[in-house]
Amino acid sequence: MLKNVLYFYTLSVEGSLFSFDVHHNTIDEYRTVLHEHELVRHPESYLHLDGYRSGIGGDMAWSTEIDPNDVLHAGNFRFGFILRAK
Repeated sequence: MLKNVLYFYTLSVEGSLFSFDVHHNTIDEYRTVLHEHELVRHPESYLHLDGYRSGIGGDMAWSTEIDPNDVLHAGNFRFGFILRAK
């Protein structure tokens, strides 16, 4: 196994509408700390794809009621994507 070797790739993600983020820690690691500065950064990058998500507030700053059209109800969902590394 090679260590301390840098690899530079361009990663493209194609598919239906989704959101994403990339971090140097796993989701479980974020759950175990109180503050982000407590995390030990990994050299690996973790890509998180979110196919669906519900809103967390209303249309106006003083409203917490979510528009019924924006509520994501429990169920089975599918979305597709293609990863390409160059």
